[in-house]
Amino acid sequence: MTETSKASDIQYQIGVGDLLVAIKTTKDTTGTAPAYDTKIWRLSNAKKIKIKGNGKATDIYASNVKIATVAQETSQEISLDHIGFPVALLDQLYGQTATKGVTLATAEAKELPEFAFGFIAPKSDGQNDAYWFPSCTLDPALSDDYETGEDTFKEQDPSMTINTAGLRNNKVIYTKFSSVRDGAMTIDDFVKEVIYDASQLATQAGE
Repeated sequence: MTETSKASDIQYQIGVGDLLVAIKTTKDTTGTAPAYDTKIWRLSNAKKIKIKGNGKATDIYASNVKIATVAQETSQEISLDHIGFPVALLDQLYGQTATKGVTLATAEAKELPEFAFGFIAPKSDGQNDAYWFPSCTLDPALSDDYETGEDTFKEQDPSMTINTAGLRNNKVIYTKFSSVRDGAMTIDDFVKEVIYDASQLATQAGE
């Protein structure tokens, strides 16, 4: 890191930017990588995003002394407040097929569709952070609120919960980009495809 690097400066968060969604077309296995739809939905609909991981640290002792602290995180729960989603995308995320505009939800057990979720987090000085979570599913518990309209317009913000997991082939649960890091690619390069493996970075700008 050079002395003039922006990575040495302090940038503050100034909000939440676009959301990113890519449907997983081929699920990863322990020996194969995932494949995603070439269409990446980029949506200007986010109000608030909260990420809560299940990370835990465990101390290891031997001979009456602490030898190491081992940390592990295997998933996150993402709470998302938004102004709305395209119905075509929601149908894919829920694994629903409509007939004459109607979908049927049943009590039967079913496998949930998987997708990649990401978002851009603008910072001061024109900088950006961004995330990709390459293996996500929607929380299956329905949570919808409806409220009557009034004379004065009152904004109603729907919400959804997204559950993340590590990829089966390389255990990656998220990738995080910061434009202030030395040698960083552009934000557009980071969001144009789902980044889930270090081998992808060799073909990206900024190397």
